[in-house]
Amino acid sequence: MASDIVEAIEIIDGRIARLRELRKQLAEEFGIAQKAHVSANQKPLFAKAGEKTRKEELTDFLRVHGPKTRAEIVTQTGIPAGTVSFCLKDKRFAKNVDGKWHLAKNT
Repeated sequence: MASDIVEAIEIIDGRIARLRELRKQLAEEFGIAQKAHVSANQKPLFAKAGEKTRKEELTDFLRVHGPKTRAEIVTQTGIPAGTVSFCLKDKRFAKNVDGKWHLAKNT
């Protein structure tokens, strides 16, 4: 089963690469400046005044929704998987024996 998922991901990655190349060619042909690719839910490293950091967003999410697996967190919050992994390394988060993440006792 896992090999099927890996194969599907490889196919998707190939299509994405071909679409990016097509976009580049079209932009060059019509003289359109290239924009840096930025994900819709990508945030700057530091939050602006009045905005929450990703760790604060994750803290609030777990406080409201209770323990969740890493996959559930990514799916339900829309926070990129790499960002979730980075945030979960913080001491304010802990992992249950069932693999679900929760707020550490002192949070």
